[in-house]
Formats: sequence, C-alpha cells, structure tokens
Amino acid sequence: MINPITNSPTKVFATYAIPAVLGMLAFSSVGIIDGLFMSHYIGSSALAVVTVTMPISAAALGITTMLSVGGAVTVGKYIGQKDLKRANRLFVDTIAVVIAMALLFSITMYSALDIVLNLMNVTGELRENTQEYFTTILLFMPILLCAGSLDYFIRIDNRPVFASTGLIIGAFCNVMCSWLFIVHLEMGIRGVALGTGVAQIFTLLLFVAYFHTPFSNLKFRIPTMDIRAVAKASVNGISSFITSMSAATSGWVFNTVMLQKYGGEGIAAATVVSYISLVGLMSNFAISQALQPTISQNIGARQPQKIKQFMQIAIASVLALGLLMTMLTALIPAHLIDLFIEHDEEQTREIALHFLSWFWPVFIFNGCNMCFINYFTATLMPIRSLVLSLLHSLAIPVSLVLLLPEIMPEDGLFAVIPGTETLTFIAGILLFWKYRPLQLRFLEPSKAHSGVRSHS
Repeated sequence: MINPITNSPTKVFATYAIPAVLGMLAFSSVGIIDGLFMSHYIGSSALAVVTVTMPISAAALGITTMLSVGGAVTVGKYIGQKDLKRANRLFVDTIAVVIAMALLFSITMYSALDIVLNLMNVTGELRENTQEYFTTILLFMPILLCAGSLDYFIRIDNRPVFASTGLIIGAFCNVMCSWLFIVHLEMGIRGVALGTGVAQIFTLLLFVAYFHTPFSNLKFRIPTMDIRAVAKASVNGISSFITSMSAATSGWVFNTVMLQKYGGEGIAAATVVSYISLVGLMSNFAISQALQPTISQNIGARQPQKIKQFMQIAIASVLALGLLMTMLTALIPAHLIDLFIEHDEEQTREIALHFLSWFWPVFIFNGCNMCFINYFTATLMPIRSLVLSLLHSLAIPVSLVLLLPEIMPEDGLFAVIPGTETLTFIAGILLFWKYRPLQLRFLEPSKAHSGVRSHS
C-alpha cells in the first residue's frame, strides 16, 4: 500500500490523482451523456433544468462536504499519528451526522420547493420540468450525499483506486439507467433524476462493503455522537461549505440575470458550456482533492518539504490540463456545441458559442484556485481557505454579475466566470506565497511533540 509519508511524492501523487481523475472523468461523462440524452430525446429546455436546480443542490452539497472534508482531513491527521481509535470514532460520528443532515435537507426542500422557485423567478414550462425533476431527485438525496461522503474517507484511508472504481461503476450504471428511463421507457425529465438516483445506490453499496473488508483501517461501529468532535473537525472543511453555499448564491444571481436578459435559451446555453467544460473542471477538482490525503498525513508527520513537492506537482498538472482544454475549445467550439444543440435551435447555439469564446481563462486558472483552497484546508488553516473560497464563490462573482453588464452591456455576463477565476488566482497566489509550506512554523521539527492544531 502506498504511503504518503515515506514514498516518493511523484509516485504518491500519481497514485492518488490518477484514479481520482479517472473517477471524475467517469462522473463527468455521466453528466455529458445525460445532457446528450436530454437534448436529443427531451429538448434543450430540459438542459435548463440542470442549471436552475444546481444552486439548490449546491446548498445540500455544501453542508455534507464541510462535514466530510473536515472529518476526512482530521482522520488523515490521526492516521498519520497512528491513532486509529480516534480516527475510527470520528469517521463513524461524521457519517451519522451526514445522514441526518441529508434527511433533514430532503424533507425541508420538498416542503419549500415552490417558495424557492418563486425566489428564483422560475415560471412556465421550465418550472414544471424543474418540479418534476427535483421532487424525484430529493428521494435519492441522502443516498447521493452519503456515497459522496464515504468517498472522502476511502481516499483518506489510502485506497484511492477503490474509491475511483466505485465512481466508475456508478457512472456506468447511471448511463445504463438513463438509457432505460429516458430512451426506452420515455419518462422524460423524471427519467433523468431516476437514472442518477438509482445508479448511486450501487456506488453506496460498494462503498459500504469496503468498510467491512480487512483492508480498511476504518470500521462501522455504533456512533458515539460526539457532536463537539464532529463540529471541531468540520471547521477544516468550512471552505468547502462556503464554496458550495456561495456557489448557490452566485448561481442564483447569475441565473436570475441570465433569465431576464436571454430567457430559457440563455440558461440552456450556459448549461451546454458547463457540460463542455465539465471534463476539465472536474479533473481539476480531482487533482486538487488529491492534496488532502497526501498533505494531511504529512502534517501529522511534519514533512514540509513533501508538502511543497505535492503542491508543485498539483499546480503543474492543472496548468497542463488547462492549456489542453483551452486549445480544444478554441479549435473546435462549434463541433462541441453541436453535440448538445439541434440545428434548429439557432438562438441557443449562438449564445453558447459566444459564451464559450470568453471561457478560456477559466481553464487556465480554475485548477490553481482549487489547489490553493485545498492546500489551506489540508494544512489546517481554515480561515485562509475560507477567505479564498468566499472570494471565489461569492464576493467576486456576485460583484461582477452586478457590475459588468452595466459596463459591458453585450458581453458583461459572459465575462463574469472568467473574471472570477482570474481575480481569485491573483488573491490565491499572494496568500499561498505568504503561507507556503517551508514558512509554516507549526511544521518545524523542533515542535514535533507539541501536537498539531488548527491554525487560522
């Protein structure tokens, strides 16, 4: 088994990042294939549903990701300190709280969906499709969120290949279920939600089975419900929470302005661009997530040089990927967009082409921004991570949504996301340089027995 503390950084990072990227590519392919099914068998109006519901889903994801990331990073620290008893206790309690929060969210959203759609100004056919889709997906929300949480703990337990295998199997099942419900049974937008939900049952069962194998350091036990310990650990995941909640807020603002200016066609075009960029952005996310188990265990072992090397490898990887995605979208933008839009939907196609022409800075800077945020999370500096997350997901995008359309009436909305990534990168590089690994005093060997604590 690979050891992030003793093995070479390149080998360790490849062991964590490559399976994670493959898993995320499989996950991304599900979204892309679902998009193809929707555009060709339901219509581009169905694509808009995905973008409309994304801010709502981000709220649920934010809470559970905060618990999962914070818990996993702290569990990784305990594993690095060889304190498996505390690691296992925190793991079980975190999963119990995630399940409780997921159930609470599903019940609350089911009751308040009409109010939320009114706030988002969603009307007509788009509203009907959104209600049909989201009331179905809410039935599976606890399964989706629990499977996502277990994925973090499997990776922190030094089993990234197994975690990625679970995602790949889930992706394959999703494609099969989507074909069954959308194409064969002609269930429309409800079939999209059913395909996603049913497929995640297989992933969840596989992940649960892992913790009953002799390979796992973490085991299911009766939870002690030490809420204080879970809350304390979740502080290290607060940037993930802020990222998701801020994305929900900025997404709502962006969708509202897009609906007012371009109508349903604008939302559908934005969805198409998100599908095209999904492979690159999700790969960036996977590469940056590989920093959490690799860095957190080296925090426990006090190895700043290793942490520096992991960051160098991660930044180089996401920059290379960003350049590749930039070249691809610059060379064949129309071909990519035509995969999702029928030729008679000319207005949606034109909006999507214009949107994509502005998108290249996102590919260049997004991966670096994800690495900076995950670096501060993994090094137990939640306040820095929180500041960067707030800038990236709320302060900058909302400011640009309100400001740029006034300055640039034709192109302002299209410049919001690229502008956000560029400005966040500037802030991120300044923060990282100040708190780079070799400058972190709490990693000095002379303090090796003083304990590792969270530094804000």
